[in-house]
Amino acid sequence: MNKKTSINTLFFDLDQASRICRLFGAQNFKKSCKYNLVFDEFLILDYISQNPECCQIDLTNALLKGKSHVSKILNQLEQKCYIERIQDIKNNRIIKKIIITKQGNEVFKNTENQMKKILSVIEKTLDKTEVERCRKFLQEIKQAIKNTNYINLD
Repeated sequence: MNKKTSINTLFFDLDQASRICRLFGAQNFKKSCKYNLVFDEFLILDYISQNPECCQIDLTNALLKGKSHVSKILNQLEQKCYIERIQDIKNNRIIKKIIITKQGNEVFKNTENQMKKILSVIEKTLDKTEVERCRKFLQEIKQAIKNTNYINLD
């Protein structure tokens, strides 16, 4: 009889795949990054590069990280002169908009190119249609979980 256990579920498989992807990214990032940058800082620079009007709360929500964790990383990036935080108004509230500096952009672009080379090795082994189906399915899972109201992302 094939008994359904916690480790024999879709959610366990997703968790394991996510952890392996994260380890793969972090370990290969560490080997290939020539700059004073860690993987979480790179991910934040990546988000900022795609969302130039973002602020800390946007990062917290998008990356599902705590406010203090994101604040610590932003402070590190600011100390390295990779970002600047500029006071602005968004939805009638004062925020600090995050801007990537020229130096930060150079570091990000060079590191992004290295990461693309590393990821392309794996992507070549995957069927593009299956990857798109998988990504769509993962989005559906995320939305289904959000719709249950059993999780608070704030």
